[in-house]
Amino acid sequence: MKQFEIEKTTEILLYGAATMGTLYGRKLLKEGFNVVGFLDKRADEITSLIDLPVYSVRNDIIDKENVVVLLAVKNVFEHSRIAVFLRNEGYRKIIYRPYRAISGDGNEKLNSINNVYSLITEQINEAINKISDIPLIDNKEERSKRDCAIIKQTGDEIVFYLPISMLFTDKKENVKDIPILGLKPHINFVKYLLGIDGGEVNSYIKFCENAALRINEVKITSAWKDNVVRNRAEVFFDMMNKSDIWPDFFVINAPYVSWNKMRRCFNLHSGKHRMAYLVASGRNYVAVKTSFVDYNAYLNDLMIDEKELDMIEEGYHSPIENPFLYNQSKYSDCVWFNILRCVMIIVNNKYYSDASSTLFTDLSYYIDIKDDGFLVRFFERMGGRRVLNVENKIIDIAIMDSDDIHNKIIVAKEVKNIFVLSENKRVSENWRLLLDNYIGGKRVYLYYCNEQ
Repeated sequence: MKQFEIEKTTEILLYGAATMGTLYGRKLLKEGFNVVGFLDKRADEITSLIDLPVYSVRNDIIDKENVVVLLAVKNVFEHSRIAVFLRNEGYRKIIYRPYRAISGDGNEKLNSINNVYSLITEQINEAINKISDIPLIDNKEERSKRDCAIIKQTGDEIVFYLPISMLFTDKKENVKDIPILGLKPHINFVKYLLGIDGGEVNSYIKFCENAALRINEVKITSAWKDNVVRNRAEVFFDMMNKSDIWPDFFVINAPYVSWNKMRRCFNLHSGKHRMAYLVASGRNYVAVKTSFVDYNAYLNDLMIDEKELDMIEEGYHSPIENPFLYNQSKYSDCVWFNILRCVMIIVNNKYYSDASSTLFTDLSYYIDIKDDGFLVRFFERMGGRRVLNVENKIIDIAIMDSDDIHNKIIVAKEVKNIFVLSENKRVSENWRLLLDNYIGGKRVYLYYCNEQ
């Protein structure tokens, strides 16, 4: 096992020229260690801190092979991603808290690095002159060998966490095989009860009316409608109370799903209201239950090879829908789920109909956005028709990350709905702001227009 050591004369750089960097820097200097400066992405703004220089990670004067980098970043869940980034930039001797170690999945080397980090940041003193046997870590060791989705296994059934982007309704219902995010009546009803923007009850009442009319034995009256709303509200409020005082409620009552090999998604057998409640409440992963056979088919269909893993390490910014890579998730994952939610709110309002068995499958879509294929995979599951060449085409939905959208779609015959993810603010009555957030450290805005 390749190792290194830290002596009082070893050059140390602190990654993070802020509060934690100041604290660790002063402490190490006080105990006689050789802190020579800081690394920070704002090096062009911050030239020094506690009388020490602040360098860019890519500064050529740094001896990347030999300098020791100690991460001074408060959010330990970011440490592994920063360490991977630093290794890709040529740094070898990095002290940090590996994600796998703090999540209980660390091997001997990762746990050792974690212990060294604790020693330096919590227990270092003047009497410690040398820290030996510190392992060198490569990026492949950051990869978890553990299935992060499984909650429990009983007999031939598995309860696991599934991204909402892969959850669809039952294939046998009238509103069949659509994404749970497309279940407008249920989600909007929950939003209404929770006081969330976009909430309303009319679409849910209409949904129940259509279901009752198919039975032909129910008389639709005002009293019947009031009773539907009241009874369903009681169910949702009971879910809310249960989730507050019984955290495992939705795990113990996980709905059954089956793997849809063609769509590469899971179909619900029941539990639409439970899932609608979780989706409307902002959950990005939900507990579901399936057979051991279906779960293994799911894993086999989502197999990722070494080349893809390397690409993920080099800068994957959207959700990775693979149980062995859930721990690669980033803050920006939540943003991409919210982008998907914003898009589906518009799509639902424009195209949802519980009287149709096809719903979204006839939609044409054009996607030109740097999201690692996240949105394309979702629309493929939904069954829409992807457009690669827009010339003289009618496009229902266009999602782009270019401010030069006019030149990209001018050759299209018609574009009905346009979503643009931009780093620049738009000031126009035609463009509606849906989201203002950060991806990869950059502030971005999601706009919508239906008049292009």
